[in-house]
Amino acid sequence: MALNGVSQMWLFALYEFLRTWRQRAMQLLQLADQYAKTKPAKQKAFLSKTLADAKGKEKHIFSGSSFYSHHISRIADTDFVASIKAYYDKTDGWFGFIEELRMNLAKHEVPKKRGMVTEMPGYARMGLVTGTLYWQFIDAQGGLQKLDRREAANFFLDIQVPDYDDDRDELLE
Repeated sequence: MALNGVSQMWLFALYEFLRTWRQRAMQLLQLADQYAKTKPAKQKAFLSKTLADAKGKEKHIFSGSSFYSHHISRIADTDFVASIKAYYDKTDGWFGFIEELRMNLAKHEVPKKRGMVTEMPGYARMGLVTGTLYWQFIDAQGGLQKLDRREAANFFLDIQVPDYDDDRDELLE
């Protein structure tokens, strides 16, 4: 029971981290798009004003560090913007998947189906092969889905897991 509770909290934290990162990434992508559409003669002024606005939002930070203005200062760097776009796109499907599970766990509702109660909300099962906890949940289309903690962590940390079935097939050849 405690492991299930801690695992749910971990999943909620993962959701919030990705949601916040994706929100910030979208802001940067929109600023980069505005910068690119600005006439070259006015780009420097656009960047200066945008950067000054960002630094104004950071003025209350005294003991920590903020990378907000630093990231905004790089919106003219096409490689930087492309890397943000690539990771944003990469997280798109997984974020939606985690968001739907979060709705089932936290609100006991099926996502985008106001008031529709989910089946066994918060009930985690343990995988027999890996021992990791997993949840079955109803997605926005009404289909049954499964997500385990290890899959979510591996995706987030970009850990590539070998496919042992492929290795076995090679050995048998």
